[in-house]
Amino acid sequence: MKIKHKSMDNVILMALRDILLSFVKNIFLEGPASKTGFAALIKDLEVSGQTISTRLGGIASNAANRSRLRHIIGIERWGQSRMRTLSGQTLVMDEYDGYQPAESLDWNDLREQFASTRIETIATARQLVKAGVNETATAKHNSFGPMSLGAWLKYLGDHAARESRLIR
Repeated sequence: MKIKHKSMDNVILMALRDILLSFVKNIFLEGPASKTGFAALIKDLEVSGQTISTRLGGIASNAANRSRLRHIIGIERWGQSRMRTLSGQTLVMDEYDGYQPAESLDWNDLREQFASTRIETIATARQLVKAGVNETATAKHNSFGPMSLGAWLKYLGDHAARESRLIR
């Protein structure tokens, strides 16, 4: 009779997960960000933010849409906090949940919060670039591990674009 060692299975699964996440990060975030440059990434955030904001204006308010938009805003604010560690802000290992707007906000308030959050993301990126953040400097993502500023900008833009398409 063969005895399974759950702890060894968990170690192997975690190692495989880390390898997969590193691959995804490098192919979809770090690689494209390194070829694009900060100015283009920031411009992409401006354009996609406007596109999303405009689209949200024609969407009905319902619980599912409000929940998804709260999620998008929470992730973006959480990402801002992580990016600020590149200028010396203390890293707090938290989740995005605490960065979400209140559940009680109505649809129009959430749309305004998204727009202002995106403006703040762009301002944060510009401040970091102006401060001379090194392109190889990294800020920790809970799942992907250390990510460059460019990868963070790509991640936040892609996340909001992808998730916002699910709002109908």
